[in-house]
Amino acid sequence: MPTKQVEIHITINGEERTLSVKPEESLMAALRGASYFSVKSGCDDGTCGVCTVLLGGKPIRSCQTKAADADGAAITTLEGLSREGALHPLQEAYMETGAIQCGYCTPGLILCAKALLDRNSDPSEDEIRRALTRVLCRCTGYVRSVDAVQRAAAALRGEKPAPFTHLEQALPEDVKQIELPEGFYRRDGGRNPLPPLVLTPA
Repeated sequence: MPTKQVEIHITINGEERTLSVKPEESLMAALRGASYFSVKSGCDDGTCGVCTVLLGGKPIRSCQTKAADADGAAITTLEGLSREGALHPLQEAYMETGAIQCGYCTPGLILCAKALLDRNSDPSEDEIRRALTRVLCRCTGYVRSVDAVQRAAAALRGEKPAPFTHLEQALPEDVKQIELPEGFYRRDGGRNPLPPLVLTPA
């Protein structure tokens, strides 16, 4: 017997939508079914955070939220950040700094950063890192994401960030002798460099 569908009325990126969903269907599945493909499917158990969207301006893991429970809510996905073809400062900063990397977790990271900047226009590095830890990123070590959020925050405050310079590091014969800025090392005391770096032969 076919599963009965229910209708929900939801505002997505400022547009009122009516979606037909299954009672147990996740908000992630419903959004992807409605062609909001920036909402990624990852772990499906709330661990990785790549399915993050904003509900009422707050980050949630959409794989752990039933679509039916979002009836009447306002949802923001990455598609809703650009306006009239102009990218949001966070999107521009992620591109400029190379923080995108593989890109799979980028929508969730940017939305977490947006929620932070909406309530705090000048966050500290620790506040940025705490906001971004909601989403797992295996590519960047969060270094470039922090750079991107700091640049976007400055732009949103009306400041003009300095031109971004990618770090280049000559590769010595003994790679253990590499010395990098402190932000490029693990915070647990490990001294292995975090990506992304441009390493060139000495």
